[in-house]
Amino acid sequence: MGILEARGEVNVLSEDDVIKLHEASAVLHSLSRANASISWQQSRLLWLQEVDANSKYFHAIMSGR
Repeated sequence: MGILEARGEVNVLSEDDVIKLHEASAVLHSLSRANASISWQQSRLLWLQEVDANSKYFHAIMSGR
C-alpha cells in the first residue's frame, strides 16, 4: 500500500493501481474493525470478571454484618 501511495505522489496511478489501493484500504479497514471488536470483547470480559469479584466481596461483607 505504501509503494502505491508513493508512486501516486510522483506519477498518476493507473486504474489497476487505484483498484489495488482501494482493495488494500478496504482490507486494512476490515482488519481494524475486527481488532476493535476483539479489544472491546476482551475489555468487557475483564470488566465482568472484576464486577463479579467485587460483588462477591460486597456480599461477604454484608453477610458478615
